[in-house]
Amino acid sequence: MLNIYRRIEDWHGAATQYRGAGGAVYVQPAPISNPIFPAMLEGARAAGIPTFENPNGRMQEGQGGGSVQDIRSRDGKRQSFSALIPFPTWTGQNLTVLTDAMVTRLTLEGIRATGVEIVHNGQVQRIGAVLEVVLSLGAINTPKLLMQSGIGRRN
Repeated sequence: MLNIYRRIEDWHGAATQYRGAGGAVYVQPAPISNPIFPAMLEGARAAGIPTFENPNGRMQEGQGGGSVQDIRSRDGKRQSFSALIPFPTWTGQNLTVLTDAMVTRLTLEGIRATGVEIVHNGQVQRIGAVLEVVLSLGAINTPKLLMQSGIGRRN
């Protein structure tokens, strides 16, 4: 994954092995203009929490810690990641957008995900995938859906 991030990033801070240059995503260190930033990091350090120069790189490889978040803004405007990366033009043949639907679990054949089960308009429906199932539900709902599907630790 590191090589992918380095390829898409245009980092405007001190060069490290973790950062990329020349990509579509402009990223810079947050300006430390507010005295709360260094005080927060010093408080974390005093409490025994490791601190890092930024949240990417070394911090990602360990147990985590504290850092000031990098920012994606240029000329005073926040840059939306989705607007920066060119995506293929969807013809509608391989993409269906279904609103007001709740994914309740993955359908599986052995250890292979074959689709999803959803609730739409009060009806349970199963939607199969021909090639792959991509989960993009965020840090909370992706693991929740995996657990609802019987994937992960049993507690």
